Amino acid sequence: ISGTGKSFSMLGPDVASDHESKAISTSNTMSMNHSDSLQGLLPRALADIYTEAERDALAEVDVEVNISIVDIYNERVLDLLGKNAVDDDSDVDLKLGLDGEVYVEGLKKRPVHDVQEVMGVIGTALHTRRVASGDDNERMNKSHLIIMFTIYY
Repeated sequence: ISGTGKSFSMLGPDVASDHESKAISTSNTMSMNHSDSLQGLLPRALADIYTEAERDALAEVDVEVNISIVDIYNERVLDLLGKNAVDDDSDVDLKLGLDGEVYVEGLKKRPVHDVQEVMGVIGTALHTRRVASGDDNERMNKSHLIIMFTIYY
């Protein structure tokens, strides 16, 4: 269902409005100027994660946060951070590991160091998603964007 506020709730007004208006900034300087009450769920959760990571760093514990973003449409899994994300060669495969866990083979993981960088990466991925879809709103409304974080301690 389009226009129900899912992007706004998850990403906040900066990324959601840019995504909806198709004027997505690909810089790493996505604004965090809105009051806390307008921030999306993801920026809020990330702020907590990075606050904890800073505390761990003070305790001399290494913390690394990585992001991966995929778009799923018509049984195709597209790595939006992969080098050929707009080409047909950018499909990645879902695999079942020996431990029974599902994973994405060849998925690009990119290190991210703060909330602004994460939101910039997401903005870039949303732009790539739009370009890969040929600006087809029906496709984007029927596809599923999955943002994954891996945190190493």
